[in-house]
Amino acid sequence: MADIEAALKEITADIRTIVQGEIELAKAEVLPGAKKAGLGAGLLGAAAVFGMLAITVLFICLGFAFTNLFWGHTATPVGAFGFGFLCAAGVYLLIAAILALIGLLNVKKMKSPQAAIAQGQKTTDAVGAAASKGLANVRMLATRDATGQIVTVYSGPRRLADDQGDGQAIGQ
Repeated sequence: MADIEAALKEITADIRTIVQGEIELAKAEVLPGAKKAGLGAGLLGAAAVFGMLAITVLFICLGFAFTNLFWGHTATPVGAFGFGFLCAAGVYLLIAAILALIGLLNVKKMKSPQAAIAQGQKTTDAVGAAASKGLANVRMLATRDATGQIVTVYSGPRRLADDQGDGQAIGQ
């Protein structure tokens, strides 16, 4: 009984170590992509600020344009101010577009953690195969009565339990 308890503790410790390793691998794979995504999000935020500045300037330009329309058909200083604000809005929009494009490209560069996913799948497969093999070994060594209780546990080499044998009883 002590051997089973020690084996279970060892298996639990091994599984804990494997899971911690998987988590560290996922962190190492995701962290650089997350940094790029954070930079992209910051650039998108800056683009939004410049876009809002441009909209503010465009509203002021629209006000000057309407003022110029109502002023009449004479040359006034208001027209010059309107074109100046319109050029400033164009510059803000150009900066916003460039920052948005760079930010979007950085966000799209983030990749899923392929190595961590593949390693996790391999670990799951290996643990499942080991558990199946262990269960098969237990079934070869124990017999049950009609009520399902274990009545005989044979500790000797009654059957071949490794992958080389065909599972036939020895001497049969």
